Amino acid sequence: MSLIFDGKHVRLKSLLILIVISANLQAQSETLKIGRYPAVSLIDPNMINTIERAFEHSGIGLKWVDLPAERSLRLANAGMIDGDAQRQPQAVRHLPNLVAVPEPFLSLPFWLYVMANKPCPAYAELYRYRPIGILGIKIYEQVYLWSKVGWSEATSAKQLVEMLQRGRGDYAVLPDKVGIEEILSELGIELQRCYDQPVINTRTYLYLHIKHLDKLDRLADSIRWLKRTQNQAP
Repeated sequence: MSLIFDGKHVRLKSLLILIVISANLQAQSETLKIGRYPAVSLIDPNMINTIERAFEHSGIGLKWVDLPAERSLRLANAGMIDGDAQRQPQAVRHLPNLVAVPEPFLSLPFWLYVMANKPCPAYAELYRYRPIGILGIKIYEQVYLWSKVGWSEATSAKQLVEMLQRGRGDYAVLPDKVGIEEILSELGIELQRCYDQPVINTRTYLYLHIKHLDKLDRLADSIRWLKRTQNQAP
């Protein structure tokens, strides 16, 4: 009788161990390696935290992999990492293995700024002026096409403002999310916003490799939840 009980006890203990091991393996397989590049936090300094909260709410683990912008996309498309953070659709158009989580993280209006002591250029004559962009942010490739006299590039929003002050360019295109007011206050510089409407409106998405199609809706739901909680915050 004791032997039978001991046998059942051993089998039950073994089953519990297998369940624990299986759960651990499943948790490990649910951790995604997501590429990020320096410019991700230039658009919105809180973006990294926002993405982390969305993953946490979805129950999917997240491990950041810091990479140069183009290499991050190539590795994600090859499946060597699991995805890439905060990309505009035009940046991944040529990469067939990347699929967007069907809810944008950001919908951003970009405005045109000049130094406060300079006149705003006529919109129809932007081709005569030199813009300053931020290296690694794809949307500036569109801005550069407006000019027939070239452009300049900065590595950060702060450097961009400094270059504008020094005359390295005529105008800058920036979103409000970049924290421009704090930068201007720190540098003691004044800019003026031109035009009644933004010059560009864009959306940015989290992209995953196609092997993770089953996780797209879960992450999209988490992003929507995050937006709701942020809108309800006092």
